[in-house]
Amino acid sequence: MTGDRPGRRIVFTGGPGFGKSAVLEMLDASGYTCMPEAPRELILEQRELEDGILPQDDFIGFADLTAERMARHHREAPGGTVLFDRALPDMDAYLRYARQKISPRIRRLVESHPYDSPVFFFPDWEEIYALDGVRYETFDQARDIGRLIRESYVSRGYRVIEVPRTSVDHRVNFVRDHLEQL
Repeated sequence: MTGDRPGRRIVFTGGPGFGKSAVLEMLDASGYTCMPEAPRELILEQRELEDGILPQDDFIGFADLTAERMARHHREAPGGTVLFDRALPDMDAYLRYARQKISPRIRRLVESHPYDSPVFFFPDWEEIYALDGVRYETFDQARDIGRLIRESYVSRGYRVIEVPRTSVDHRVNFVRDHLEQL
């Protein structure tokens, strides 16, 4: 919640479709400040444009847009604890998954926009995974992306806490308990 500690930026991440956004929606509704998922925002926005950039058509162009949006979210975050639905280190994982090198520009954005530990990681969970009109990855792809995302944060020295595979309510309580200890 805002006002508890200045400038804490806490990331919620994992492969696509493993429940992080549902938990963040509940935390947002209960008063936590949450930043939206930049890739999802951009896909919805870019679909509306005649010459929109989508990941399945121009992965590198979409990665650049996403990194810039994530950096903007980071800069515009208010004081207090802010919860992020994905963050810049995710970009490294997505690019590695696509067998693309991280550009110097994206690398600079990742390095110049740090987040705080812990990072809440949502592991693969086939029972809740579903395509939703924005998400285009298969379960196996989502699991592989999740593995790379975790590696991206760990390699940068972030402490990663795995959120258990349980009901949304229990996941929210698990996260709240950890946030209260910060």
